[in-house]
Amino acid sequence: MSIFQTQVCFAALLLATTGPALGQGLPIRGVDPPDWARALPDAVPRPSFVPAGAVTPISGTPAGANRGIRDSAEASSRRLAPRGALVRDGAAVPWLGPNLDAPPLPGDAAAAPPPVDTAPAPTVTGTVRRPTAVLAIARSRGPIPPSRRDALEARPRPFPDAAGPVPAVRPVAPPGPVPAGPPVPPASRTIPEDPLALGEELPADRLGLRGGGFVWLPALELTAGRTDNVEGMAGGRPGPALGIAPELKVRSDWSRHALDVELRGSYTRYPGNADYDRPGFVGIAKARIDLADEMRLDLRGGYTLQRESAGSAETPAGAKVPSDASTWTASAGLTRDVGLIWATLRGDLEATRYTGGTLASGAPIAGAAARDNDRLVLAARTGLSASPAARPYVEGQLTRRTYVMRSASGRDADGYGLRAGLELDSGPLLKGDLSAGWSSEEPADRRLGSLEGWTLDGTLTWSPTRLTRVTVNARTALEPTTLAGSAGSLARSTGLTVLQSVTRQVDAEAGVTLTARRYAGIDRRETTVAGTGTLTWKANPNVHLFLRGTVERTMPGAPDPDYSVGTVLVGLRLQR
Repeated sequence: MSIFQTQVCFAALLLATTGPALGQGLPIRGVDPPDWARALPDAVPRPSFVPAGAVTPISGTPAGANRGIRDSAEASSRRLAPRGALVRDGAAVPWLGPNLDAPPLPGDAAAAPPPVDTAPAPTVTGTVRRPTAVLAIARSRGPIPPSRRDALEARPRPFPDAAGPVPAVRPVAPPGPVPAGPPVPPASRTIPEDPLALGEELPADRLGLRGGGFVWLPALELTAGRTDNVEGMAGGRPGPALGIAPELKVRSDWSRHALDVELRGSYTRYPGNADYDRPGFVGIAKARIDLADEMRLDLRGGYTLQRESAGSAETPAGAKVPSDASTWTASAGLTRDVGLIWATLRGDLEATRYTGGTLASGAPIAGAAARDNDRLVLAARTGLSASPAARPYVEGQLTRRTYVMRSASGRDADGYGLRAGLELDSGPLLKGDLSAGWSSEEPADRRLGSLEGWTLDGTLTWSPTRLTRVTVNARTALEPTTLAGSAGSLARSTGLTVLQSVTRQVDAEAGVTLTARRYAGIDRRETTVAGTGTLTWKANPNVHLFLRGTVERTMPGAPDPDYSVGTVLVGLRLQR
């Protein structure tokens, strides 16, 4: 048998096998025509190589003829269905079309079986993608009702009759919502590791006690160490140092209004040198009263006690123990928001008293009370609520300073202040209030001259990461004096502190403070530079151990010599 006769016989055998399927509308897995099929003469019918997804023309078949074929097609659809697809028994598979074996719908009229279409399916040419599923349309056992046949004929064909590129077959998602999985148990949910992003305290920080609508935060620090300058002046002697510092913070836990109280005392004892023991106390109370919508009343009160420096120009020559300065403060401010504009009217009262102090002879320091004075400030501030994170403002002040002793009445002064600032609140990332301006006081005695200068006030806290916190402090004060020919001193203090959490239990903190004091009317300047470093180990939220070192360098200016004070302390902090 020649090669041509062999090819003709093989083609006839292929047609005999695939012809009934083409007439009945069964699927044929498509491949590209092989070379031998392309080489057939024109007189020999070529078989149709239908790509995957192509269907044969619809034609009627006897009832039940395609039951086995559809069963096998459904089984294949389960194997070829996408991962996660839901295929139920007896349900229509999306890429197989509707179940034509289902009973007729009510109202469907009986129809004669349509003529069987025996024409071969048109060959679809073009690029054939890798088949993903075999499409099939099963035939009904009996005649198709007209309504259902019209619906089937109106359905778009998977492939157009015209030649062209073969589109990819994409399975349709199963009908109906996919049931949700079981809920995630609370224990397996991810908890953010950045407490700063949530505005919360670190886990190792104190928890406090709750009672009476307040959160109580008590603490106690005990320190022991050594200093190289007990007297805190030029030529001072070294010696041991013991300290105790109780602390109490109270925060309200109310839905409306607010009250915060902070009390901190300290006492440093130098065994064998009791005359140089240093007391200290700071107490601040702040209250917010919500009066009405967009209106509030802010109240503030405080008290501070600190010992003056032995090298200060205010301490008389030959003094053994400097005087103590006590300051009471009170403030009340009314704030009203009107749209983007807000305004505050505030009144401040500050009373300073100087007591104690002894000379080398043991006699008290005379004239320390001559500096006792009261200062009244009336301020008006207005700003723009540009955004919740930034609120610029301007403020104007009128001041009045009155000395208690009539002998110093010539130092009574009237003054003013102007400044512009910015309130920042970007959550834990950046928060604070910083302002710059100008202040001036004019004493009643014109011979003393005026006390004036630029000012910088405020606090700014920046947290670039959850483990790092940078704090900048600035304060400018117009301080009284009894030095001849001077109306007072302008003191500027600027500090920078960096706190780094090395681990969850170890914190390292370092800071530096620069204080510059200039006396008006006389050639007198004082500069103090202080550095501090602290390493804290948090054994648990209630017990902390720390190592602290401080170095302070004072340069009082001629004719007094410079001196420094260095201290190293080991401490225990108990808190709740």
